[in-house]
Amino acid sequence: MHIHIECDAAFAKFWLVPVKLQHSIGFSRAELVKVENLIVEHRETIMEAWNSWHYLKRKSTRCCTNQHISFPQKNRGELSSLPLQGEG
Repeated sequence: MHIHIECDAAFAKFWLVPVKLQHSIGFSRAELVKVENLIVEHRETIMEAWNSWHYLKRKSTRCCTNQHISFPQKNRGELSSLPLQGEG
């Protein structure tokens, strides 16, 4: 189970169990640490959304839109949303 993180031109893929960076392009080390901390903090919610998205995807013949879990954006430097574009 994994998620893709996108912000502007940056991209990362994180495994959820355990939380671990697979690869990234364009994120600084500090940004990746923030993203990883957000994933750890909200992993249960992310996994519930991931499971719901995949359950609905299997039940529907229509194309599903990507889901996002949003977090309050405290300043411009923080990422405010974790896109859920998980693959099985």
